[in-house]
Amino acid sequence: MARTATDMMDENWKTSDRKRISIIRNALFDLMLTIEILIVIIDKSALHFGYEGQVFRITFLINVIIVILGIYEGFKDNPGNLKKGLTGFYSWWQWGLLLVAGLIAAIDYKTSGRNEMLRFLMVIAACRNLDVTKKLKLFFFETLGGCTILVFLALLGVLGEVQKLSGTTGQLQYVLGMGDPNALHCMFLMIVLLALYLYLEKMKWYYYLALVLADIILWRMTGSEIGAGVTLLAIIGAVIVRVTKIKEYKFPYITAIGLLIFEVAFSIGAAAFSAYTMTQAPAFDALRAMGQEAVPINQKLEDLIRIIDRGLTGRITYLFWSREDHLGAIYSWHLFADDKYEIYYDMGFCRLFFWYGWIPAFCVIGLIIFVYIFAMFKKDGKTLVVLSCMCIYTVVEAHLVSVYAGRNFGLLLMGLYIMNLAREEHGNERG
Repeated sequence: MARTATDMMDENWKTSDRKRISIIRNALFDLMLTIEILIVIIDKSALHFGYEGQVFRITFLINVIIVILGIYEGFKDNPGNLKKGLTGFYSWWQWGLLLVAGLIAAIDYKTSGRNEMLRFLMVIAACRNLDVTKKLKLFFFETLGGCTILVFLALLGVLGEVQKLSGTTGQLQYVLGMGDPNALHCMFLMIVLLALYLYLEKMKWYYYLALVLADIILWRMTGSEIGAGVTLLAIIGAVIVRVTKIKEYKFPYITAIGLLIFEVAFSIGAAAFSAYTMTQAPAFDALRAMGQEAVPINQKLEDLIRIIDRGLTGRITYLFWSREDHLGAIYSWHLFADDKYEIYYDMGFCRLFFWYGWIPAFCVIGLIIFVYIFAMFKKDGKTLVVLSCMCIYTVVEAHLVSVYAGRNFGLLLMGLYIMNLAREEHGNERG
């Protein structure tokens, strides 16, 4: 049966309308991402910006508009059909995940006043039907460009310090405008991880060698052993994925999930035993003063805790003994956090539980596991390497557990897999 002129006009309208919506959604996402990354660059610099909260509300609103436009597109493609309209953009599976995660994030916001969970969830939701690889490239070049500008401004004496006296070693270490040597190496690590994710297949062997040499030089400049070690691990992992068929097998992904579970368990254990880093006698006194049960532990376990703590330069000790009220140790963790927990700790997973509570933290960990599982089915070795290194780094450093979406490109990886690969017909947009 021949199509009528009305049918053809309607089809043309749908095509032009969808294209217009896609252009607007992409432009808004680029704007949102640029603003978030700019805030991160300002935070790393010697500048002070006192309007972060207001700006975060704007970027949240932008993401809401992106999501609403996508849902509108779904209804536009299925006029008069509520059921098909609802699943025209998000599948039932995705709707369920967003509603459950959104409820948890809303409760956390109500109890703690922290809106990061809601903001970050909207970033993930906004990734639906976008070319996320292009967004990751934007993330990469804007972060690289911003950090390069800070380095040059510091070297020219315009903004920020070039070197800083270390409070740990008493030696001068390079910060190059980033305010802290660990922060400098951390930003280098994030840029390297993004570069490996985006260009692993295209990189020549001497690029990998250059990254290793740059990592070693920066390590000598900053003294950041953790940042240097994880960067080196990422480069080695990328080379292995590049030259072998390891990504074709399931065991590396299953191992990575097991490693993540161990990392979380280690972090929980560190928070639980942090009182015993000062020997058991003072630990007992402090625990009893808190109304907690002072449980004796094996001497070998106590010695092991102190050895690990020294290796982590006192990060475990700091969880319990940095404050008189011992906020940060496991005794202060709740199902949902409350509004008095604006305290910073280096250990990332511990900060995740402390800032947001047990339920939101396990929700985030569950989403990371979903990404591993989807990557396994897609045989995506790049995601395996990059995500594993991000998780390892988060055990000891909390760069990715912050109020800044522009620090954490892992949100876009979640958006890529959870929002764009949950239904196969939408295809893999990694390009």
